[in-house]
Amino acid sequence: MAGPEHESEVFVPGLTVQVQVPGYNHRVRASLLAASARRYLALHEGTAGAAEFESLHLRPGDTVVVRFFHEGVAYGFRSSVHMTLREPEPIVFIGYPEQTESLSLRQAPRLYCDLPVQVFGRDEQLPGVALDVSATGCRIAVPDAPAFEIQDEIRVGFALPNRSSVSEVSGVVRRREAQENGQTLGVSADLGEVFEQLESVFRYRPPRR
Repeated sequence: MAGPEHESEVFVPGLTVQVQVPGYNHRVRASLLAASARRYLALHEGTAGAAEFESLHLRPGDTVVVRFFHEGVAYGFRSSVHMTLREPEPIVFIGYPEQTESLSLRQAPRLYCDLPVQVFGRDEQLPGVALDVSATGCRIAVPDAPAFEIQDEIRVGFALPNRSSVSEVSGVVRRREAQENGQTLGVSADLGEVFEQLESVFRYRPPRR
């Protein structure tokens, strides 16, 4: 749990967050436009012209759940919508959180699965294998070229059970280890929905040494 002083260091303009209405699985990506301590957070649509906020049908007083990552820690909090603007840009004002819940990426339970995935970098698409998955990230084995760098933004495509299409999730490379036949990436991402789907199929088993 984080206090107000710590939150002021986390809520910086440009922070990428995910917004969800409780009771619904749909989440939208947004960018923090401004923060006024103990008053409000202003969120801007993450993708130009995507009408992301419109898909949530937000109204003043609605409750939202906001999740984001910062320096290897996953944060989440509940808030309420204060105001929505459509012009000149879609912006949603929500209440400044009274408290946030935090979880270190290393503390989250992991599912060991060896699941084929697709990894999308800036200009490339690579086959990979998800070695383990948690609600806050995953570890992926990919070919050694191109070499990814720490803080690179990537997308990971998961073929989930009972899904006709691939679920793509955006993430950030936090760790990279060179291997004999490739590289292993530690990726932070909001994989809560992916983890729930996989948990019903794979069993937990001890990590391989």
